Amino acid sequence: MKIKNIAVQEKNELFFFDFAVKYILAFSAVLLTLLKFV
Repeated sequence: MKIKNIAVQEKNELFFFDFAVKYILAFSAVLLTLLKFV
């Protein structure tokens, strides 16, 4: 049971990391687009 909890925790951390990377990429893409219009 304890091993299963650790696996779930690692999966959640990977999901959060993946979400953070996508958020940063989207944010930088928006910034680049705004800079082009300025």
